[in-house]
Amino acid sequence: MAASRPHVDVRANGNENSTKSPADKQFLDTFWKLAVPSDNERISGATTLLQILIKKQNETKEDKYCSEVTYSLRRLVRGLASSRKGARQGYAIALTELLSKVKEIALEDVFKLMKQELQVSGKKSEEKEYAFGQVFAYLAVIQSGRLNEHNGASSVHILEQLLALSQQKTYLQLICLQGVIDLIKRSSAELFTDHIWPVLKADMKQGWEEVSPNNLALLMVCRQKFPDVVKSKFLQSHYGHADLVHPSNFSHIIRILTKSTLISHPIVHPVCDMLLALVFQDSSKVIQFWKIVVDDGLCTSKHETKYLAFSLLERAVPLSEAKQLRALFSEKLIRSMINNLANKQAILHSAAVKLSENLANAVKNIEDPMVQFAVAKCLLSRPGHVKFDDITKSKTVYSIISNFNCRAVKLYLKWLKKLFHSGTASIGHRMQEPNLEEDRKWICMQVLTLIKNPKLSREEDWLLDATRFLFLHAFFTVDKPEPSIPECSSVLETQVSAELQKMIGSQFYGALGVLSAVSLKPTTEETESEERSTSPEGRNMGTTSSGELWVSLLGHYAQDLLTCESVSCNAEFPGKAQDAWSTMMESVAAIQKKSTAGSAMSSGLAFQLLFLHVGLQMFSEPKQSADILQDLQSCYKRSQQKRRSVKKDQDEPEWVEVIVEILLSLLSKPSHLLRTVVDIAFKMVCPHMTQPALQQLLDVLDPTKSNVQVGQESDEEEEEEEEEEDDEDDEDEEEEDGNMKFTQLKSKKPLTNGNGHKKHKNADSDDSEEEDDEDDDDDEDEEDEDPAMKEQIKAALGNAAADSDGEDSGTDFELDDDAMLAHDDALSKAFKAMSSRSRKSKKEASTIMLHFKLRVLDLLDIFIKRQQNNPLLLDLVVPLLKVIESSAGHKDNQLLAEKALNIYRNKLCKVKRYPHNLSDHKDDIHDTIEELITIAKKAHSMTIVSLVSTGCLFLMRVLRGNVAITDPSPLKTRGQRAMGSEKKKGKKKGGKEEEEEEKEAEEEPAMGLVDVGRITGLYTDALEDFTMHRATCLHPNLFTDLIDRFPALAWHLSDTLTTSAQNGVQLYRRTQACRMLTLLLSKRPYSGSLSSWPKVSKHILSVATLILQGMLGEGSQFKAKSAIQFLHAVQQCAVLSHHLDKVPDFGEISPVLEMFKERSEVKRSGEFRSALDTAIAAIENRSKSSKKGKKKRKKSRKRRKSASTSSV
Repeated sequence: MAASRPHVDVRANGNENSTKSPADKQFLDTFWKLAVPSDNERISGATTLLQILIKKQNETKEDKYCSEVTYSLRRLVRGLASSRKGARQGYAIALTELLSKVKEIALEDVFKLMKQELQVSGKKSEEKEYAFGQVFAYLAVIQSGRLNEHNGASSVHILEQLLALSQQKTYLQLICLQGVIDLIKRSSAELFTDHIWPVLKADMKQGWEEVSPNNLALLMVCRQKFPDVVKSKFLQSHYGHADLVHPSNFSHIIRILTKSTLISHPIVHPVCDMLLALVFQDSSKVIQFWKIVVDDGLCTSKHETKYLAFSLLERAVPLSEAKQLRALFSEKLIRSMINNLANKQAILHSAAVKLSENLANAVKNIEDPMVQFAVAKCLLSRPGHVKFDDITKSKTVYSIISNFNCRAVKLYLKWLKKLFHSGTASIGHRMQEPNLEEDRKWICMQVLTLIKNPKLSREEDWLLDATRFLFLHAFFTVDKPEPSIPECSSVLETQVSAELQKMIGSQFYGALGVLSAVSLKPTTEETESEERSTSPEGRNMGTTSSGELWVSLLGHYAQDLLTCESVSCNAEFPGKAQDAWSTMMESVAAIQKKSTAGSAMSSGLAFQLLFLHVGLQMFSEPKQSADILQDLQSCYKRSQQKRRSVKKDQDEPEWVEVIVEILLSLLSKPSHLLRTVVDIAFKMVCPHMTQPALQQLLDVLDPTKSNVQVGQESDEEEEEEEEEEDDEDDEDEEEEDGNMKFTQLKSKKPLTNGNGHKKHKNADSDDSEEEDDEDDDDDEDEEDEDPAMKEQIKAALGNAAADSDGEDSGTDFELDDDAMLAHDDALSKAFKAMSSRSRKSKKEASTIMLHFKLRVLDLLDIFIKRQQNNPLLLDLVVPLLKVIESSAGHKDNQLLAEKALNIYRNKLCKVKRYPHNLSDHKDDIHDTIEELITIAKKAHSMTIVSLVSTGCLFLMRVLRGNVAITDPSPLKTRGQRAMGSEKKKGKKKGGKEEEEEEKEAEEEPAMGLVDVGRITGLYTDALEDFTMHRATCLHPNLFTDLIDRFPALAWHLSDTLTTSAQNGVQLYRRTQACRMLTLLLSKRPYSGSLSSWPKVSKHILSVATLILQGMLGEGSQFKAKSAIQFLHAVQQCAVLSHHLDKVPDFGEISPVLEMFKERSEVKRSGEFRSALDTAIAAIENRSKSSKKGKKKRKKSRKRRKSASTSSV
């Protein structure tokens, strides 16, 4: 060590970088990784350092360690005093591994380095860091496992130093205690007996009166590790009993636990865990220990001891049996937990929250279902409360139940059913009056919460059991026990009230809605691909593990209850409803029979789903559901008949139209379940949609036609709908602008209210009509009077109203002026209240209608996703655009406009697969494009024009992708082949002109079904409207989008653009026309006609020459932006001319451009000079970039020559 010390001193004095090799740099960099906060990087750095040191040490032939090990040892010891985050841990890990792997390092050298590097040098600010450094150094030596290889002197030295350090500073006691415990556990029996125990024995003899928590912890470790050394006789002589946790020692244990909080609070002292482990070794002591030590000792003292009681409960639950948990959750402990959870200002609120979280985690790691259930039961029953979470404003019980396994869920469900019969009087508080009605409400809510809980493991048995329980008690009453039917084995002593049955019914439908989206059928790659190929619509249907629908099992359960004489149905089924139910079950059986035979279609599955769900709705709405079932029956029969064998009446609608009408009626109901069913059924009906059926959906969105009656929504269903919409928005969100703001959108069309009726400005005509019909409507007004309003008016009038009620009263009631004023004030308040109620009802109706339209938009979204090849998809363009336009200007309909825009722009106009074989629909699609451009001409927002452009481009893309079918067969006849050969011969005989024409025809891009003349005419008319009319509503993006997407079509607008650039109504319009022309000229490859290019280029250059000359004239205004735009147009025209090898005459414009160089405006503007130079260079067929390229190539050639000469 002495020989290597000068090397250490040199490196320590700053010559660390004396060697410059890459290995040394890597070696030094590893020390920086040891001090980073990341655990993985620290471990990686320690591993790299150890590999380097072991390799260097193996290369050293002398019997001493190499210089790298010497330097590393000193730096690691010194680094243990660092206060950087993670540094002390990283250096300790590296030092431990170094001592463990490199056996040549003597422990005495480590102790000497500690004295040199970790001694306090007069600065008190460094005292704490150096003290921790010493402790970490001793811990590294202990964990290296080197102490058993040496004599006991090293172990005794470390033990004495750790005990001394723990006595010096309080904050060192726990870590020093942990070091001593680690030393004892790693020591051999001989080492412990001869060296360690003699040092500790004196402190272990102190007895209960003087022993500290640290010494008691060391005593229990010694007793556990070396029972032959620390014998029972020693414990009995000094601590009264050989068993430290004997009941007679409980008072001393209370003192030890209380004293431990002074040392380690809020950290739990190790002695607490050791005592708890000893107690749970003998289960007969647990209850007594908890009652005396925790409940009567810790819970009645200071906040620190209550905190310790919470911590002991966390540790005791995983060790306990189910029968012991009742004692652990004592009354004092539960009361303290409830009070601190409910009050956020309480001192122990954070501790109670931590206890709540840790209890849930502990339950998750427990496998015994009895213990899991017992934890929740202790919180819900006395001394807890059934509404524990409501009282504490937490989710303690919910979190615990969420971690139940399936067997614990079944136990909890069985307990809830038992309480449904007896009530919670047996588990409630003594001072609480029993209320069976409220108890049953809570129980049913808990059952529904179990079904809805997404964290629980889904199992068919308990899910079906819970749903059957709700269904039975919502719609049936068990008169006699019937063990053959589930849930009917016992009779309730107190029957369920009608009000509670209604509430349970809504909970049943909520549970059924959850099951509709739960599929327990196991899926593999083979089964999943098979399901996709056979019935892709049915993959998301709620099915059991056997593939059977949940609703089908509940339908058969309802059939069993209806046919059982021991059970009576609470709902009144008229004869029509009973027949509808029987027919429905027969139809379901027929559909299931076909599905097992493999011949069921998607429509059949849709009918099965609708039959069963509407059938179960009969228990709440018998008459309406019976009518719907009757319509479904007729639709199902017609859907199963072959088309050729059916003679259809012209006025009779298709079955899918009736289905869509039924789906809309179900969608309008305030039921989340029905909305889920409608979505699933509509996915199956999509392939059978017709234009009238689709029009029914569009009529709902049309503000002038939507008069659908929508049911009132409950708060719970609105929340479920909002959650569902948020999930769908997150799932379907696209990269581009899905959500747009429409604050600038305004419409001059008549505004509409929530029901779609126009608001008339002329109120006088309405008043006059009301006056004319006033006499006729007196009777109706009297019938429609609001009773509550009538009572308010009576209260306002007082005695006058009382006398006016009697028609035969002959006395007149007179009021003085003061009384009249008082009545005026009262009547004013009454009428104001009536007006506010009216406004509120209108707002609620408007909100309900908005939500209904949003659900219809969801159906259209489904149709777009699943029927991208359907020609009906094209019928959605204009209606969706009108919905956006009509809704964007209204604050209340902002959400509707945003959702419609998202579907229109990101779903409809961006479909990957579009309809084909549209020869018969060609004219209709062109009519749609014409209608879109008409909308753009009247639009009052650039957003609407942009959406119109998107729709037009989508329709043109569809038309271009379709090929016109003109021949009956692709096979050519002999005559056609002969005509083709004659054409080829004629081509050879013709001159170059015919060849060029033929070449142009071949190069012209195929436009499919696009009527080029009609589309060009529409855009030309729109372009003239934009450039020639001041009051136009159009925007340039309508034309720039066409140029970017279909330049071949846009070339037909070149003449109009050139003319508009000259004759536009405003400078802005002329400049925009020139900009669009420049954009068109820049498109490559050229898609216009080669033969017409000379004419087009001549026209462009003549207009540009005329405009630029006009700016140079005396007295004319010099418009820089407009001139720059025309220069760009000239440049692009020249570039394209040279590219096509059809160069026009630039003789007229070149002098004009040279004259511009002399203008002061050009000299002052860098942008103008650049545009002018670029235009002149393009005319001369040269560019700056080509010159730069030539210079670079010359320089590279010179470099290569110089390199070759130098090498020679």
